[in-house]
Amino acid sequence: MAKSALIVDDDPGVRDILGAILRLDGWNVDTAADGVQAIRQLDRTSYSVVVLDLLMPLLGGEGVIEHIRSRGIKSPVVVVSAATDHDDFDSQVVSVVLHKPIEIGDLRTVLRAVTSNVPG
Repeated sequence: MAKSALIVDDDPGVRDILGAILRLDGWNVDTAADGVQAIRQLDRTSYSVVVLDLLMPLLGGEGVIEHIRSRGIKSPVVVVSAATDHDDFDSQVVSVVLHKPIEIGDLRTVLRAVTSNVPG
């Protein structure tokens, strides 16, 4: 069974590129343009991993992280952000922080690592 990812970023280009790469790697991918959309999707679907930007309109990544923590959602979170002053996250929620621009090989390595024990 393919692993599933939720990509949350307000930049449609980032969502499209990351989504296309992960789909080529065999992932099932959903996307969200902001934290409000992400929360809606997280409340109805379980994901192998959440790839999350921090700086977004309506509700930023930190609000999504708080929602994940408060609901006990077990999906690992990989923060991918240009914000470099946000490295102090709850390690039970955020697995890895990657700073934009990211290397696709680095993202693939991180996703393999954080989902190695996550069922499909």
